[in-house]
Amino acid sequence: FPNGLAPISEAAAERGMGLLLWYEPERCCAGTQVYEEASKHEGWLLQKDDEVNMVNLANDDACTYLGNLVAGSIRENKVGLYRQDFNFAPLRYWQEADRHIWQEAREEARSREFHGDYRIFASDIDPAAIRLARENAERAGVADIVQFDVADAMKFSRETENGIIVTNPPYGERIMEKQEAEALYRGFGKAWAATENWKLYLLSSHTEFERTFGRQADKKRKLYNGMIKCDLFMYFK
Repeated sequence: FPNGLAPISEAAAERGMGLLLWYEPERCCAGTQVYEEASKHEGWLLQKDDEVNMVNLANDDACTYLGNLVAGSIRENKVGLYRQDFNFAPLRYWQEADRHIWQEAREEARSREFHGDYRIFASDIDPAAIRLARENAERAGVADIVQFDVADAMKFSRETENGIIVTNPPYGERIMEKQEAEALYRGFGKAWAATENWKLYLLSSHTEFERTFGRQADKKRKLYNGMIKCDLFMYFK
């Protein structure tokens, strides 16, 4: 249709009907708009060949692009009902992508392994949590390079000039009430702000974490802790 489908939608609306349009956004073939755009970006396609290709919706940028494209099509064509289609088997694409991603992640981790003197400190305010962490470290064969202590995060004090903090504090969903979690974030934020040259990686599902912590993160990444949607807040000082 040379001018899009809006005229059909309008004609249908005049007769008390609406236009239903089928979309299959994840599948793209060479020569299509989606394929040409996705081919320009690393990681946007799970497979790139001359036949059927699949857009990688696990890539945030690719997902945003495809969502905006479909939303624009619905708006411009005045689509009354969106219908999602999926006419191919995606399993082989996912399996192939997982295999490559796992191999690349493993190789990168090995290449970045630190060889030298480790100074790792693990702490929690709950003695039971420390006992469990120590047992797990022993099973993993790393208990000899980790120092375990019962400590309060709000009284954090540095023992070296620089370092990296990795923490997964209570979210205020199961372990603590929301107000108590926010009090912990504020207290820990003040304690961390008093340090110098310490990076921080903190996982939380709290939607107002940055406000209560007292500073916007330098970088964020969306993750899941089980079924809980979280953000990894990264502070590089």
